[in-house]
Amino acid sequence: MSNSTSKNLIKRKPLLMYFVFAFAFFWLFLILTLVFLTTVLGLEMSAIPTWVFIASTIIGSWMPSLAAAVVTGVCEGSAAVGKLFGMFFKFRVPGRWYLAAIIPAVLTFAAAGIYRLSGGAASGGVNTAVNFWVLLFVSSILTGATGEEPGWRGFALPRLLERYSPIKASLRLGLLWSFWHLPLWLMESMPMPDLLIYIGAFMVYITSLTLLMTWIYTRTSHSLVPMVLAHFAPNFTLALVVGGLGLAQETPVFYLVAGLTLVTVLIVAAFGGLSRQKVVVEKLPETA
Repeated sequence: MSNSTSKNLIKRKPLLMYFVFAFAFFWLFLILTLVFLTTVLGLEMSAIPTWVFIASTIIGSWMPSLAAAVVTGVCEGSAAVGKLFGMFFKFRVPGRWYLAAIIPAVLTFAAAGIYRLSGGAASGGVNTAVNFWVLLFVSSILTGATGEEPGWRGFALPRLLERYSPIKASLRLGLLWSFWHLPLWLMESMPMPDLLIYIGAFMVYITSLTLLMTWIYTRTSHSLVPMVLAHFAPNFTLALVVGGLGLAQETPVFYLVAGLTLVTVLIVAAFGGLSRQKVVVEKLPETA
């Protein structure tokens, strides 16, 4: 396929091509990284340094943003790419939506509390290693929270909302966002029945979180700040209660979080929070 043909395809089907690139970039990055580490360098999975896993996770999580940058650049020009990432710096959002964005963190602590009150075992004591806390914060910020959001919410969501209601747009985005994680599911060392349960819970959680974030996004258009916070909050707090504070076991708490997030979204929807809101995709003329 020639360069001009590829550009024409991207311009005709920008949303479709965004998802194709987001999946292809991420999956190929993971495959090539694993091949390089295990085949070229000859490392066993257990022997791969922690910092390599963290660096790979950070780089991989930016693949949706890379896909968004490519499609936006082809369709609207380089100025529009800058505007896309400029959404990171639109902090002028009503305070109540910052509070709404930390709901996932509240739900995580609630899930840990429910787990312990029901007799669940702690995962250990408080982790006092300084490097753990630094890596936890840095990786939580630089992975999904910032790495993915220019793609999922900065590029894809507003375009889906042009075509569908907030609920239908969120269900589509939630399912695609879930299956984007497929290679990571396959790397889980779980028996198949447990893995299928985990995947089901993961899909419920991601789709519910997507609905919750759409509710916030439609009230704070063209700002990625609440989206980053809403993505950061559950990732950070789950690692915090499990590995940092040693309050609970990860898998059962995650299942509880998935259930609580679903209930929260149903309440938001019942009060009209997911009714249609007009979201305009701002476009700039293509630069020379």
